Amino acid sequence: LEARLNAIGTGAFSAREVMDAVAAAADRARVPVNDLTDVYARNAAALDRLGYSQSEAIRIAETLSKLGTLSGGSAQSISAALFQLSQAFNSGALRGEE
Repeated sequence: LEARLNAIGTGAFSAREVMDAVAAAADRARVPVNDLTDVYARNAAALDRLGYSQSEAIRIAETLSKLGTLSGGSAQSISAALFQLSQAFNSGALRGEE
């Protein structure tokens, strides 16, 4: 996980600090840390370009993970929806085509 976080960059924080924050968010969201790391990693660069801080990006990942859990959908459908959202963040536009 630390290598993945290093690959996307950690800004002003050390990889360890980001990893600790992601782990704490995963605990609060009651999801596996790997799952929350995936959500964070997919969206961090795009959210940075949009002016969000790392702390905000982690909170967004936590919230999206909680929404997935609360929706009661299958892991596959939640993963697909989060992937499409990350594509929208990375393209810079929410098109509503899906």
